[in-house]
This record gives sequence, C-alpha cells and structure tokens, in this order.
Amino acid sequence: MYNYTSCGLENIYLENGYTTTDSPYGETVAIQDIKGLHKAIGLSIIESPNALTSSEIKFLRKEMDWSQKVLAYCLDTKVITVRKWESGDNTISGPADRLLRALYKECVDDGSSIKKMIDKIAQLDKKTYTPIQLQFTETAEGWRKKAG
Repeated sequence: MYNYTSCGLENIYLENGYTTTDSPYGETVAIQDIKGLHKAIGLSIIESPNALTSSEIKFLRKEMDWSQKVLAYCLDTKVITVRKWESGDNTISGPADRLLRALYKECVDDGSSIKKMIDKIAQLDKKTYTPIQLQFTETAEGWRKKAG
C-alpha cells in the first residue's frame, strides 16, 4: 500500500494503480490516471458523514481550481474565513460544509448547467471586471434580455 500524501491528505492509501522506480535521486512514484484518482478522492470526501477537515476543504477547493477568494464569494463569506478553515484555526460551519460539498459535486459533473455558472464565477478571480450594459425589452411573455 502506498500512502499518497502528495494530494495534501494524510489518509489516502493506494492498493494499486501506481508504479515505483529507483532513480539516482531515490524512489519515484508514478500514479496512473491521477485526475480520476483525485475525482474519486473528492467524491469520497463529500459523501463522508464527517465534518470536512481543513485539509479536505483545501483539497476540494484546489480540485475545483478555485482561489480562496472565489470559494469565499460562492459561500458568501470572507477570504480570511476560508483561510482559517484551511489552516485549521476555525472549523467550517454546517451550512458552508454542505454547500461546499454540493459545489464540488456540481464541478465534477461536466454536463451541469450549474457547473457552467460556477465556472463563470471562478473566472471572476482571473479577470478584471468590465461592466457591461444589459438591455431588456418587455414582450407579450414578459420582460426578456434584449438579444445582441
């Protein structure tokens, strides 16, 4: 069994799916389908009945490719709060724990329309905000965003 700690979690053990080789610098480990492994780890974490630990919160956030700022925004909290959850200084609240699990589940579901919205939110951290003008028109069916 290989204790896979490189993912940031201390309790992950691999029965197979990896190879070890000796190199001039010591033993090296190659893991097959690391994306699939990380998805399996994430899904196991969110299905656990235990409260999320600091390292699990950080793992899930990184797997979603989100900054602490984006996660804080999505959970309607402050960046310092997320930082304290990840450092273990504070524990995550029950509602934030449940929402983070749901957000992760949506992020790994590629066909989800919610995932598309979440991806747009995640991009907020990577771009400078440019205000856009939204135009609406009233129709027989009610108000609609104007095309164009």
